[in-house]
Amino acid sequence: MLSAQVLAVFAGLASAVSYGVSDFGGGMASRRSDAYSVVMVSQCAGMILLLLVAFMLSEPLPPTADLFASAVAGVLGTIGLVRFYRELSGGRMGIIAPATAVVTVTIPVLFSAATEGLPQPNQIAGILLAIAAIWLVTRSGNETTVTLRDMASILVIGLFFSSFLVTIGTVSERSIVWPLVASRTASIAAVVIFLAVTRRASFTVARSQLPFVSLVGILDVSGSGFYALATTLGRLDIAAVVASLYPGVTVLLARGVFDEQISRRQWLGIAIALAAIVLITI
Repeated sequence: MLSAQVLAVFAGLASAVSYGVSDFGGGMASRRSDAYSVVMVSQCAGMILLLLVAFMLSEPLPPTADLFASAVAGVLGTIGLVRFYRELSGGRMGIIAPATAVVTVTIPVLFSAATEGLPQPNQIAGILLAIAAIWLVTRSGNETTVTLRDMASILVIGLFFSSFLVTIGTVSERSIVWPLVASRTASIAAVVIFLAVTRRASFTVARSQLPFVSLVGILDVSGSGFYALATTLGRLDIAAVVASLYPGVTVLLARGVFDEQISRRQWLGIAIALAAIVLITI
């Protein structure tokens, strides 16, 4: 019979696959529709799924403090995402993307070490390899110069993203679905407020794209759900690093669907990720 820790790794991998496919699908949908429209429709579709699951499981409401913390984490994550996209649009993807990914996953690792103690030596080695894999897989371009502004943006975005991982990982011990509902509700509200403040045009998605965009949202919510499940089965740090391997899935899909070239660095990152998973599991 599989141990809880092994099941946690499988749940983390399911989260990575869900997130990776969702990101790839979201990118495809944004080629035909406005990105904000894709975000809003997919987020709403995910919310509907979450509510259905919550009522089907008859999961009791967690403490109000947990719901509030999840909502705050959802808002911070959304703010971080907007800031992240702005930085990427400035042409610094080769530095911002990998460094942000590493900061995002490192903070839950440090938090878990402080609250749960250090993991086993093989798991520590696997976590370090996974962080290296995340850097390599998300690395693009040849930028090598990092400015103070870059460092500040990387730290802020990483803190915002990691707040979601740490908060959901912590409150999921008492409830899995309702904290995600609170987080998603706050996230949708934050996007609506942003659109209203910036006076952007009303968002629409072509009717033919609605099923596909809805699937993107369902996969995104599934990724969060599998991550929350992984944290209940095992350590938060392991769940976070395994779930954060999702860029590898996106890269492989881009290769298979669009025949995009995968650099030697990214192939190395994918290979290291597989080795990391083995070390964490044994």
